[in-house]
Amino acid sequence: MRSIRAAAVGAVTLSLALAATACGGGSSTGGGSNDSPKTLTYWASNQGASIEVDKKVLQPELDKFEKQTGIKV
Repeated sequence: MRSIRAAAVGAVTLSLALAATACGGGSSTGGGSNDSPKTLTYWASNQGASIEVDKKVLQPELDKFEKQTGIKV
């Protein structure tokens, strides 16, 4: 059970990181302003024993993602 939860957390973290890097374009022309706040809405299914268990597992990863990218989740 623990390895399944670890795999789920890893998959979520990887998908968030890939989504963030995919949005980082390679062109320096055009594009929008970085002045507006960035927010990512994340919808998750219950993978643990309860929603509270999921929050306990995922929240530290989401906080780390926010700190690294500046994107509010």
